[in-house]
Amino acid sequence: MMSRTSIARVCALALILAGSTTAMSGAAPSASIAPAPRNTTPYPTDIHDNFISGCREPDTVNLATCECFYRKLEQQLTVEEFIALDKASEAGDDEPLPEGLVTELKACLANPNS
Repeated sequence: MMSRTSIARVCALALILAGSTTAMSGAAPSASIAPAPRNTTPYPTDIHDNFISGCREPDTVNLATCECFYRKLEQQLTVEEFIALDKASEAGDDEPLPEGLVTELKACLANPNS
């Protein structure tokens, strides 16, 4: 069983900061068209549970937002890509997420049901 995913904490913290910056600047989040899902295979349950646990660890991200982050990642990354990104994050090599995915994750801050 995997431990809490590092990428979950990275997503949560980075996007909270992005949301704070947007809120402080008064700028509205930019609208975008959601990319078509690249992955249609659900991740195993343990990945879901560990991601949600890691995402909520900062205790500043609500469950709906974490679930939204998870859905966006699951739609855009294969499980192999997700695991590779998570392992890189655990090793301290925080690879940037693809720009389209970052936009999708930011949308979760404005509307967790997106």
